[in-house]
Amino acid sequence: MTELRPAQGLGQLVISDAQSDSPVRLDVQQYHVNVVLKPPVALVQIDQSFFNPYGSQEEGTFVCNLPSGSSVSRFAMYVTPESLIEGELIERKQADEVSMTIVLPKRDPAILKQIGDNLFRMRVFPIFARDTKRILLDYTVPLVAAEGQYRFQLPLMSDRKPIQNFSLTGTIHPPFTPDSVRSPSHPEIRFTVDKNQTVTFQLSQKEVNPPPYFTLSYSATAQAEPTVRAYQEPTDKDRFFVVTVPESKRPVISTSENPCDLLLLIETSGNAQLPRARQLARAVISGMSPNDRLQIGCVDVKFRSLTTNWCRADSPEANQALQRLSEQLAIGMNDLATSLPQARAVFSPATVGRRQIIVYVGDGPSRALPNFVDQKAEPVQGVTEPLLFAIAATSDEFLAVETRRSGGILFDLNTSHARHSLFQWSLSRFPAPILVRSVKIAGVENHNVFHDHIWPIGGELQITGKAPPQDVLQITLTAGTAKHTEELTFNVDCRTTAADVFTGRLWARHKVDALMRNSNVPVSVRDRDVVQLCQEWSLMSPLTAFLVLETEQDYGRWKIDRKTRRRYWKPVGSEVARVDVDPPKQPIKLKSSIDLDQERLVRRIVKEIESKLADHDTESAIQILHRLEHETESNSDALQKARQLVDTQLKPKQRLVELSTWRPLVDRRVAEVFVSPVPLLTRFPYRIADDFLKRHPHAYRLLRKVGDLQGETSLSDFADLIQKLTGLPVFVDRQAIADEGIDLDVSLDLNHVKGMSVRALMKNVLEEHGLKFIPERHLLRITAINRDNGKMISYVYPVDDLLPGGALPSSRRMANPYFDAEEKARQRIEAILNESTEVSFNQNPLNEILKYFSDLHGLPVRIDHKSLKESGDGNPNSGTVELTNVPFRVALDEVLKPLDLTAVICNECLKVTTRWEADKTLETRMYSLVGLEDPPKEDTPARWVSAFRYCWGRITVGSGESFDVGPANTESNDPSVPVDDDDDFKNSLVPDETWISRTQNALQSSTTGKWFKLDREGGSIVYVAASHAIMVQQTQQVHSDISNLLEQQRQAISPHRVLNRRPRNPTFTEMGYLQDIVEQSTNARWINRDFEGGSITCTPKNAMTILQTQDVHEEIDRIFTQLRRSRFITETASSRTFWNGIDDLSAADVPAVTPLPRNSVMLRSEKRNDEMQWLASRKVPAGINQRWRSIATQARRPVEFQLRKRDSRLELTLPDRILRCDGPSAVVVYPGLALGEINDWGDAARLQVDFALPWLPHRSNDELAVLFDVSRVSEDANQITLRLGFPGFTDSYLEMTISKPTGQPTKWIAVVTNQTQFELKFEPQRVMALDAQGTLLESWELLADDAPKQIPALTQGWQAITLVTIGDPNSAYIWARQALRRDDTHTARILLTDALKKQPQQPLLHFLLGVVEDASFPKTRKSPEQCRNALQKVVDSSADDLIRLINWLNFPCLKEKDLFAILKSIPQKRRSAEVFFAMAEQAGDLGSLEEATRFVEEALKLEKQPTERTRYQILQIELLLRRQQVRRATEIQETLTDLTDDQLTELARLFAIAKAFDVTDRCCDQLRQRTKVTGLELARQIELQAEIYPPGRRRWELLAEACGAIPKLKEPALRYMYQIINEAKNPEHARIINGLLAVQKNETLRNKVMLLEARLEKDEKQACDLICEVEMRQTIPPDQLLWALQKLTKGNRPADVVRIVETRIKHGEQLNTDVALILGQAYSSLGRDHDAERAGTHQFRSVVPPVPNKQRPAPAAGGGQFSVK
Repeated sequence: MTELRPAQGLGQLVISDAQSDSPVRLDVQQYHVNVVLKPPVALVQIDQSFFNPYGSQEEGTFVCNLPSGSSVSRFAMYVTPESLIEGELIERKQADEVSMTIVLPKRDPAILKQIGDNLFRMRVFPIFARDTKRILLDYTVPLVAAEGQYRFQLPLMSDRKPIQNFSLTGTIHPPFTPDSVRSPSHPEIRFTVDKNQTVTFQLSQKEVNPPPYFTLSYSATAQAEPTVRAYQEPTDKDRFFVVTVPESKRPVISTSENPCDLLLLIETSGNAQLPRARQLARAVISGMSPNDRLQIGCVDVKFRSLTTNWCRADSPEANQALQRLSEQLAIGMNDLATSLPQARAVFSPATVGRRQIIVYVGDGPSRALPNFVDQKAEPVQGVTEPLLFAIAATSDEFLAVETRRSGGILFDLNTSHARHSLFQWSLSRFPAPILVRSVKIAGVENHNVFHDHIWPIGGELQITGKAPPQDVLQITLTAGTAKHTEELTFNVDCRTTAADVFTGRLWARHKVDALMRNSNVPVSVRDRDVVQLCQEWSLMSPLTAFLVLETEQDYGRWKIDRKTRRRYWKPVGSEVARVDVDPPKQPIKLKSSIDLDQERLVRRIVKEIESKLADHDTESAIQILHRLEHETESNSDALQKARQLVDTQLKPKQRLVELSTWRPLVDRRVAEVFVSPVPLLTRFPYRIADDFLKRHPHAYRLLRKVGDLQGETSLSDFADLIQKLTGLPVFVDRQAIADEGIDLDVSLDLNHVKGMSVRALMKNVLEEHGLKFIPERHLLRITAINRDNGKMISYVYPVDDLLPGGALPSSRRMANPYFDAEEKARQRIEAILNESTEVSFNQNPLNEILKYFSDLHGLPVRIDHKSLKESGDGNPNSGTVELTNVPFRVALDEVLKPLDLTAVICNECLKVTTRWEADKTLETRMYSLVGLEDPPKEDTPARWVSAFRYCWGRITVGSGESFDVGPANTESNDPSVPVDDDDDFKNSLVPDETWISRTQNALQSSTTGKWFKLDREGGSIVYVAASHAIMVQQTQQVHSDISNLLEQQRQAISPHRVLNRRPRNPTFTEMGYLQDIVEQSTNARWINRDFEGGSITCTPKNAMTILQTQDVHEEIDRIFTQLRRSRFITETASSRTFWNGIDDLSAADVPAVTPLPRNSVMLRSEKRNDEMQWLASRKVPAGINQRWRSIATQARRPVEFQLRKRDSRLELTLPDRILRCDGPSAVVVYPGLALGEINDWGDAARLQVDFALPWLPHRSNDELAVLFDVSRVSEDANQITLRLGFPGFTDSYLEMTISKPTGQPTKWIAVVTNQTQFELKFEPQRVMALDAQGTLLESWELLADDAPKQIPALTQGWQAITLVTIGDPNSAYIWARQALRRDDTHTARILLTDALKKQPQQPLLHFLLGVVEDASFPKTRKSPEQCRNALQKVVDSSADDLIRLINWLNFPCLKEKDLFAILKSIPQKRRSAEVFFAMAEQAGDLGSLEEATRFVEEALKLEKQPTERTRYQILQIELLLRRQQVRRATEIQETLTDLTDDQLTELARLFAIAKAFDVTDRCCDQLRQRTKVTGLELARQIELQAEIYPPGRRRWELLAEACGAIPKLKEPALRYMYQIINEAKNPEHARIINGLLAVQKNETLRNKVMLLEARLEKDEKQACDLICEVEMRQTIPPDQLLWALQKLTKGNRPADVVRIVETRIKHGEQLNTDVALILGQAYSSLGRDHDAERAGTHQFRSVVPPVPNKQRPAPAAGGGQFSVK
């Protein structure tokens, strides 16, 4: 079905529902209207505000249907709540050009256009979330007297919620009778008369649903003679006038009392409003006399008579015809050009003595008629054809001309005076109208005089004109019927009246209508004159549009004259209405608590908070508390208690964060130091992926560096230069450049370009002149910027590594030479800007200053001449600036700031531009949130929670939707708290939205730039879940601020172990999420968002096919590069213990494998004597040589380590590394990598030992005195208790009790905010850490305590280890890494080969050489063989960690079988458990399942660690299942304990693939039992379980169970149901699903399943029966109707097709063309040929712009609407 034209009334605001894409109308919050009644016009001024209650920002289209005869005179909009911008009427073409050219992200101008009779449309953005959109609209309507009465009617139709603030004011100007003023619709209005006989009125109401119309009437002062209103400004040459000729002057011509033959024609086309037409038909018939005769007919594609002969109006035949009329259906088009001549034939032969009248009831033809041209036709003298009278709800031109030709009248029912005239005409038995034949005014040209062609019955005649100034108008008027005319003459006073601009505007409107009808002048001349008149008089027309820009300055930038039109609301004293808009009414209750008492709700939720706190889930408690605080007004004792409880638990967590470096000593949950590093050695190669080179085949050539160029050059010479630099043909598209008006002889500036790439050179030089270059496959094309934007290219982007659960991005995919060239240039320029400089300028030209800077610092500096010229000064002079020894950045800013200029880094140079241009130029950068996010629940960084407690913001997720988190939408992890399930579903892609929103809001509040959320313009932030990063669009200055802020925050928060996220198979929802990121982060137009531009198609193979311009493809590559690098950082973050430089995405390499900070702790400067005296009781051994086993509860695995100490040297041997300290330096050796790194890590390394043994047995008393504030708590003869205070904290400390006889600690307590965190219990050979509740946190078992031995120096005792001093410029290892970073494989090969001559067996060097050979392939054909040889050397060593890295991801040049052969070459005796495991994986990938199983069994024999054994056993289970040994695999699974959630999920998936669903169910049940959740959280958990199963009964049962877990049947419950339905593949599936969903008792769902069953059913008859059954139970959904009708047609059921469609038509639904065609076929099959013809021509005339992708239902009646994309 098709959309309906919106009815007249209030404007409406329609947004698109994010899930269903169906329209949702917003409520009117405020509606103020001011009316000024001053005949012959009434001015209506509307101030209307709509409220968007949703948490998303929208874009929309405002459509307003005004009363007939309306003329929009003003349009304005509040772009912010405080900033009102008046619209400017300009040429429509120019408005479109401005809209297409504006490039500010997410900003568009508002453009009001006329798109039909009295129908206006405006596209506007943004509609802010939970905010109002306020629009001002003024229009005029004719106001003429009929029967001595003025009648004004204002549509107020609205079926929405009550309007919060409704007000109506008005002024009635004389002459009129004041006592006669009445308002039938609002009798409560009181009217006030002032001394000038002007009447005013006012009405204010709250929470009101206004009646459909505001009506007002008053009596006109009886006038015996014509009156005139005249207007002339001092600058006008002519005078404008309106002459009103009273009804008393209307010629009185006696008409024949002969009876009439009346043919009543009722339109029955698809546009017809048949109920109204039937009422009008009966009203017309009631006015007929007994002697009159009647025939009734229908018109659509042709004329059809419902009567056989002429009959009396009260005859049985007439009644039968009326009954047949009530059975008619609205179908087909209305071809009046064909049907009217057919209808006239009923009068043949004419009957003497009887009048012939045709009364047509309808809205005119369905489309423009090609032969309909004579729009100025006058009624024909002596016509013999029947008089045509038309009754329509529109001022259709065809009807107007046809009625005028025949001497009849068009009654436009949208005007009150027309309705009155129709009533009078019917009562008078259809008299012939009085026609105005001519009007002549002395001294006035006829083409400047306008009047109605019919003198209204009982009404006035108005004559509008423009004449040279004269005091008296001499008017001659000829009027009468077709058979008799009279001539009237009269003189009227034509002196001007003050402030009567609407008099001239009324003439201008008639003039514009005349010009638009004039076909005798060239179209260009006509359009020019029309636009000029419309701009001067504020007239909307098809050629003009109102344009609202963001600021007044924007109009100047687009050269739009704001002084053209005559403004009627200025100066002071004009009739303009202003009201104060009340703030939006915010909900006073939680979303799900509409019917609950608020205090009872508070008490219940407070209990939930207490429950969360009892479980130590502080974060969830905070979220619930904030929701409660900001969505209720309660301040009960229960709420206060909840706040105190939260604060009590929050304070210790805040202190833990503040303790920073010391935190692991008091918080064992972050003291994990045994995390294995993720070696980043595999990130060395920088080989570009093949798909990148396909998109950018000339990348290497365009990145060649440019030498020192000077002077200027022509465009042709520049093309030759580029061809010489790149070796590529360069084509200058001269025709395209000339078409854009760009001078081909332009001079191009080549100064200050040294060091740029060719790509940057072309961008900088060409863009200054409106040119651009496009790299095509075989050449470079130079063309105009605006010329080639439409050339779209399709590329396929693999995105599997950008989705949750996808593969880790490879080095090739992360390579982007364009991005890295820009980043490298940016870093170089940033470094130069920090250099010191000195300046001394005094009124120097800007170009000279910049040349000085460029020459002094060797920096490419360019001037944005285009922006400077637009601002009015192309080369301004500086003021006086003298500075010495200041950073270059500061000096430059002091020079540019007074000129309102700034400098930005752009295209590998420093560009000087206007601040306005810099503010609108936004860059997209990624910032990783690693190191800032919340750790596991119990480790929430309290300082961040506290700092952002009352900060809230917006975050963008899912399909691009934005929502606020905070006062109205703070998510709770507890399903018992009332939440909006729809919002929960939308947010499901984003982990921990509340924290992310706080982070986002903190960045917005702490930076100087404009943010879209805060300032309604500027930058934006999007969270990217897969990369755990934020994508920020902002200016360069704000990006610098953000980078600094994040770095400071990371330094303030102790690093914590990053938990691995659960991998999931990417879904189309996530693909759509990635698509939204691309669309939001590119400065481009997209068909999905903007109705035009490029497109993105997602494929099931985790790829995107993107159609866009070449420039946008470069942007997309840049975005994907940052996403991949940020995701790589996130996935490898568990190896980091510090975050310095983590946001530098210019490289994925790191300088060292060791993640230790250089200066980790600040030591106290002195120790006190009393401290040393107290510490003397503590005995410290001279040396230590101990082996310990640590068992941390959270780690779930024991770790053995050895501690050695002798003199100043300390050594900690961990399973995968060795830390050795000596003074300020330390070495960290990785035996498995054959690598050792030396740096000044001494303090940090000692802290690592502290964290391993928190009672500090290795620390001397001197060290304790220096590190802590030591004080004595108590002392007796046997023991002493000392407090080790952390410097700067009085409420947090360590407390140890030392036995004086042994000198060893007997008790150790860690205290934070005076609360015990844990206590150490000392037993022989064992130490235990217990929390305050006595729960075991960690234990240490002493395995050996041997005699101390000497510890070698840092560089001694390492065999086959490459020792590297970080930062050593002479290290071949470092030089080789740098060469690899540059993709200089040749240099890297030479360096590594030379190093191997000294250490021929060094495995790390061989590994790197293998990396070099892999990066050289396929340039070097022997690379795979040489790579294989190098890796063979690696496996011959004992570097197990390097061996683990030998896989296809790191060495893609080798085939899998070659890699497997390398691993198999390792001797049996040297194969560690990890090597066997790697071999098992390789063999499994090659399909050697039996061999793989044997390898994993060998690994299990060697591996003793439980956690590693579990990992091996899961692989063993997978291999057994692949070998179909389900029973054995099940037996192994049953022995596994202490599995993580991820491991349980993986096992469930493996057994589901093997169809061992009973084991899968057991695994899933274990998962569910671990977290006892309900509601939405339970549903999500069941959904994850369902994803494990293939489509089928078990999967659908789980999804149905998930649906049932949600209390309310709404999203996402419906989503689960639809997911089930969409997976059915055959009728049996449909029947299974029908049974599962039957328990939901949802009729809509059941019908949907029945339709699904019909769709899948192969038996046509049974399928058709199902469709008919659904239609009988409930109407078939609109999106299924077309398919259902097609199915019935195929099944030869035309009668059912007709029944279904006709039923819908009878209920008022409109047909779309496809349904009408099927209906036509059914009619033909049934022999109803005429109906078939009607259906075949069906075209519904929709004037509301359609929404792309989906056909949307119509808004309810009520005027305008806002359609949101």
